[in-house]
Amino acid sequence: MRKSVLFCLFLLCFLFWDKTFAQDSTGVEKPIDSLKIATPTDSTQVVDSTQLADSTQQMSESGEEKKGKFYLVKKAYFKEGDSTFVRKVKERLAYPEEARKRKFSATLVVKFVISKEATISDIQIVEGFPEGIEADFRQLIEDKIKSAIQEVSQGGWEPATNNLEQKVAMRKTVPITFSPYKKE
Repeated sequence: MRKSVLFCLFLLCFLFWDKTFAQDSTGVEKPIDSLKIATPTDSTQVVDSTQLADSTQQMSESGEEKKGKFYLVKKAYFKEGDSTFVRKVKERLAYPEEARKRKFSATLVVKFVISKEATISDIQIVEGFPEGIEADFRQLIEDKIKSAIQEVSQGGWEPATNNLEQKVAMRKTVPITFSPYKKE
Protein backbone atom coordinates (compact mmCIF):
# COMPACT_ATOMS: atom_id res chain seq x y z
CA MET A 1 0.00 0.00 0.00
CA ARG A 2 2.75 2.43 0.98
CA LYS A 3 4.72 1.68 -2.18
CA SER A 4 1.68 2.24 -4.37
CA VAL A 5 1.00 5.61 -2.72
CA LEU A 6 4.62 6.67 -3.25
CA PHE A 7 4.46 5.51 -6.85
CA CYS A 8 1.28 7.54 -7.42
CA LEU A 9 2.90 10.64 -5.91
CA PHE A 10 5.96 10.15 -8.10
CA LEU A 11 3.75 9.78 -11.16
CA LEU A 12 1.78 12.94 -10.32
CA CYS A 13 4.98 14.92 -9.82
CA PHE A 14 6.25 13.73 -13.18
CA LEU A 15 3.00 14.64 -14.96
CA PHE A 16 2.74 18.12 -13.46
CA TRP A 17 6.46 18.99 -13.27
CA ASP A 18 6.42 21.61 -16.04
CA LYS A 19 3.23 23.26 -14.74
CA THR A 20 4.53 23.39 -11.18
CA PHE A 21 7.69 25.30 -12.02
CA ALA A 22 6.27 27.51 -14.84
CA GLN A 23 9.03 26.67 -17.27
CA ASP A 24 8.89 25.83 -20.92
CA SER A 25 10.60 22.84 -22.54
CA THR A 26 13.95 24.64 -22.53
CA GLY A 27 13.85 25.01 -18.74
CA VAL A 28 13.51 28.80 -18.86
CA GLU A 29 10.76 30.54 -16.90
CA LYS A 30 8.47 32.40 -19.25
CA PRO A 31 8.10 36.14 -18.72
CA ILE A 32 4.68 37.69 -18.50
CA ASP A 33 4.45 40.87 -20.52
CA SER A 34 0.76 41.46 -21.03
CA LEU A 35 -0.37 43.64 -23.88
CA LYS A 36 -3.77 45.27 -24.04
CA ILE A 37 -5.55 45.14 -27.38
CA ALA A 38 -8.43 47.58 -27.83
CA THR A 39 -11.34 46.36 -29.93
CA PRO A 40 -13.89 48.61 -31.62
CA THR A 41 -16.29 47.89 -28.73
CA ASP A 42 -13.72 49.54 -26.42
CA SER A 43 -13.34 46.40 -24.30
CA THR A 44 -9.86 45.27 -23.35
CA GLN A 45 -8.32 41.83 -23.71
CA VAL A 46 -5.08 40.85 -22.00
CA VAL A 47 -2.67 38.91 -24.18
CA ASP A 48 0.25 36.94 -22.79
CA SER A 49 3.41 37.93 -24.67
CA THR A 50 4.57 34.32 -24.82
CA GLN A 51 1.82 33.81 -27.42
CA LEU A 52 3.52 36.48 -29.53
CA ALA A 53 7.07 35.18 -29.16
CA ASP A 54 7.59 34.37 -32.85
CA SER A 55 6.46 37.80 -34.01
CA THR A 56 8.68 39.90 -31.73
CA GLN A 57 10.44 42.49 -33.85
CA GLN A 58 13.78 44.10 -33.23
CA MET A 59 15.65 46.76 -35.18
CA SER A 60 19.03 45.68 -36.51
CA GLU A 61 22.03 48.03 -36.56
CA SER A 62 21.33 48.83 -40.22
CA GLY A 63 17.81 49.97 -39.32
CA GLU A 64 16.03 46.93 -40.77
CA GLU A 65 13.34 45.18 -38.79
CA LYS A 66 14.14 41.60 -37.94
CA LYS A 67 11.94 39.04 -36.30
CA GLY A 68 13.20 36.96 -33.44
CA LYS A 69 12.33 34.99 -30.36
CA PHE A 70 11.47 36.78 -27.15
CA TYR A 71 13.11 35.11 -24.14
CA LEU A 72 14.03 35.84 -20.56
CA VAL A 73 17.64 36.87 -19.92
CA LYS A 74 17.47 37.77 -16.23
CA LYS A 75 14.82 36.58 -13.78
CA ALA A 76 13.16 38.96 -11.36
CA TYR A 77 14.79 38.80 -7.95
CA PHE A 78 14.49 40.23 -4.47
CA LYS A 79 17.42 42.62 -3.93
CA GLU A 80 18.38 41.02 -0.60
CA GLY A 81 17.99 37.50 -1.99
CA ASP A 82 14.97 35.24 -2.40
CA SER A 83 15.66 33.35 0.84
CA THR A 84 15.70 36.68 2.70
CA PHE A 85 12.34 37.52 1.11
CA VAL A 86 10.79 34.27 2.39
CA ARG A 87 12.32 34.79 5.85
CA LYS A 88 11.01 38.37 6.08
CA VAL A 89 7.52 37.28 5.00
CA LYS A 90 7.52 34.61 7.72
CA GLU A 91 8.65 37.19 10.30
CA ARG A 92 5.84 39.58 9.37
CA LEU A 93 3.09 36.98 9.28
CA ALA A 94 0.59 37.72 12.00
CA TYR A 95 -0.57 34.31 13.15
CA PRO A 96 -4.31 34.73 13.95
CA GLU A 97 -5.83 33.41 17.18
CA GLU A 98 -8.32 31.32 15.18
CA ALA A 99 -5.43 29.49 13.48
CA ARG A 100 -3.75 28.94 16.85
CA LYS A 101 -6.97 27.41 18.25
CA ARG A 102 -7.14 25.05 15.26
CA LYS A 103 -3.41 24.31 15.48
CA PHE A 104 -3.20 25.16 11.79
CA SER A 105 0.21 24.72 10.23
CA ALA A 106 1.00 24.30 6.52
CA THR A 107 3.52 25.06 3.83
CA LEU A 108 1.62 27.07 1.26
CA VAL A 109 2.78 27.56 -2.32
CA VAL A 110 2.30 31.20 -3.27
CA LYS A 111 2.41 32.60 -6.82
CA PHE A 112 2.59 36.28 -7.67
CA VAL A 113 3.58 38.57 -10.52
CA ILE A 114 6.52 40.95 -10.34
CA SER A 115 5.67 43.69 -12.84
CA LYS A 116 8.14 45.48 -15.06
CA GLU A 117 7.80 48.38 -12.60
CA ALA A 118 8.93 45.99 -9.80
CA THR A 119 5.55 45.96 -8.06
CA ILE A 120 3.76 42.84 -6.81
CA SER A 121 0.30 41.82 -8.00
CA ASP A 122 -1.95 38.80 -8.50
CA ILE A 123 -0.91 37.05 -5.27
CA GLN A 124 -2.45 33.57 -5.14
CA ILE A 125 -2.07 30.61 -2.79
CA VAL A 126 -2.13 27.74 -5.27
CA GLU A 127 -1.31 24.77 -3.05
CA GLY A 128 -1.02 23.63 0.54
CA PHE A 129 -4.43 24.13 2.13
CA PRO A 130 -5.93 20.91 3.48
CA GLU A 131 -9.12 19.71 1.82
CA GLY A 132 -12.35 20.68 3.52
CA ILE A 133 -11.04 23.91 5.04
CA GLU A 134 -13.79 26.51 5.50
CA ALA A 135 -13.80 29.38 3.02
CA ASP A 136 -13.76 32.12 5.67
CA PHE A 137 -10.81 30.56 7.52
CA ARG A 138 -8.93 30.11 4.23
CA GLN A 139 -9.61 33.76 3.36
CA LEU A 140 -8.27 34.84 6.75
CA ILE A 141 -4.98 32.99 6.15
CA GLU A 142 -4.71 34.23 2.54
CA ASP A 143 -5.21 37.84 3.65
CA LYS A 144 -2.45 37.52 6.27
CA ILE A 145 -0.01 36.09 3.72
CA LYS A 146 -0.89 38.64 1.03
CA SER A 147 -0.47 41.49 3.50
CA ALA A 148 2.96 40.21 4.62
CA ILE A 149 4.13 39.78 1.00
CA GLN A 150 2.99 43.29 0.03
CA GLU A 151 4.70 44.79 3.09
CA VAL A 152 8.03 43.02 2.51
CA SER A 153 7.99 43.63 -1.26
CA GLN A 154 7.88 47.42 -1.22
CA GLY A 155 10.91 48.60 -3.16
CA GLY A 156 12.67 45.27 -2.81
CA TRP A 157 12.35 43.70 -6.27
CA GLU A 158 14.30 44.02 -9.50
CA PRO A 159 12.16 43.13 -12.54
CA ALA A 160 13.06 40.50 -15.11
CA THR A 161 14.62 41.51 -18.43
CA ASN A 162 14.37 39.94 -21.85
CA ASN A 163 16.81 39.55 -24.73
CA LEU A 164 15.76 42.98 -26.05
CA GLU A 165 16.95 44.48 -22.74
CA GLN A 166 13.37 45.39 -21.83
CA LYS A 167 11.98 45.04 -18.34
CA VAL A 168 9.19 42.45 -18.33
CA ALA A 169 6.75 41.04 -15.81
CA MET A 170 7.43 37.56 -14.45
CA ARG A 171 5.44 35.12 -12.34
CA LYS A 172 7.27 33.84 -9.25
CA THR A 173 6.44 30.88 -7.01
CA VAL A 174 7.64 30.59 -3.41
CA PRO A 175 6.80 28.26 -0.49
CA ILE A 176 5.71 29.98 2.72
CA THR A 177 5.53 27.96 5.95
CA PHE A 178 2.58 29.18 7.99
CA SER A 179 3.08 27.99 11.54
CA PRO A 180 2.81 29.36 15.09
CA TYR A 181 6.33 28.04 15.73
CA LYS A 182 9.20 30.21 14.55
CA LYS A 183 11.51 28.29 12.21
CA GLU A 184 14.92 29.79 11.60
